Amino acid sequence: MAQSDLSLVEQVFRQYKENLKLSLSFSILLVFIFFFLRFSNVALLNGTLFFDYSFAPLGIEVVAAEALAVLVFIAMYSILLTLLLLAVRNDLSHIKVHFYLREMVQKFLSRFFLYFVLLSILFVLVVSLGVWLNLPLMWINLALLLVSLSLIFVPQSLVVDEKPIAESIVTNWYVIRTNPLDFVLVVVLSMVAVGILPLVESAVDYFVYAGRYVTVLLMFVVIVPFIEILKTILYMNRFELVRGHEYARKRHPGLRGLTIAKKK
Repeated sequence: MAQSDLSLVEQVFRQYKENLKLSLSFSILLVFIFFFLRFSNVALLNGTLFFDYSFAPLGIEVVAAEALAVLVFIAMYSILLTLLLLAVRNDLSHIKVHFYLREMVQKFLSRFFLYFVLLSILFVLVVSLGVWLNLPLMWINLALLLVSLSLIFVPQSLVVDEKPIAESIVTNWYVIRTNPLDFVLVVVLSMVAVGILPLVESAVDYFVYAGRYVTVLLMFVVIVPFIEILKTILYMNRFELVRGHEYARKRHPGLRGLTIAKKK
């Protein structure tokens, strides 16, 4: 088990190193962070951007500006995440299919964008319902956390299995149910990584009051890429080792195309 864990760590670090430029490209998202901080209902703490969903005190033009900024942010994040997951998938595949992947980029981008927009709308609805029911903030945040955890492998299903959003969500639940140790590993490592950020922020603020900017930078260029790379490796290992090559040929359209390409 120790050797297996070490191998997984080595794979994640290797993929991060080989895709370092893509990972560093996530720093572009800092532009949106500085823009969001101009709004009174937004706060940055411990590498996380917090929104106050009480839009009533805000003018309609402010709400419209925030909504537009969120859509642009989601679009940019979708682009970066799609490119990163495709790069990892291509590196881990037995066949290099650059042309095939270039053809699929647009489809993946549109699905990622739609998925994150729908997820954002769901979060707003959950928070609004919780506020309307006068639920404690802790319970509302717990509901958001549970929703997020229940969809943890959806990005990997969208890219690796090339399925529509609804099917990707169902496949994600299947992966969580059949591979609970992988799910727990991702959750624990994510919690540990995010849990370190307050310590980093406090340490930086001790010398110069810029800790929140350092931690959000670490979140974008280190934690998010590392976790997404880890999830992709676990997802592809599950597919190759559990479902097998023959299952891939029969049921997986993307890998079936790769198999045909190999024969040619």
